[in-house]
Amino acid sequence: KLLTGKSARLIFSYDLPTNFSITSTQKDYKLYWQKQPGTNGDEFQFVFNPPFGMHVMSSSSNLSVDKDTVYKSGILQEDSLYNVSLY
Repeated sequence: KLLTGKSARLIFSYDLPTNFSITSTQKDYKLYWQKQPGTNGDEFQFVFNPPFGMHVMSSSSNLSVDKDTVYKSGILQEDSLYNVSLY
């Protein structure tokens, strides 16, 4: 239970299920990050590292890329869709 006026930090790290995994034929990753009603000013950080041997070909304009690491951080004000295409 989190008391009123207090905050907590959650870190989610996960592996995709097999049917959503990036493969030699499926090279696109999409994440829809939905802001929850009633929340304001929640900090977030999105980081995507391509699987071994793959490289970033393109990504959503709302993401930054540095040496094949795709990232975005800030304050979650609205729903966001992140796309990453690999080669």
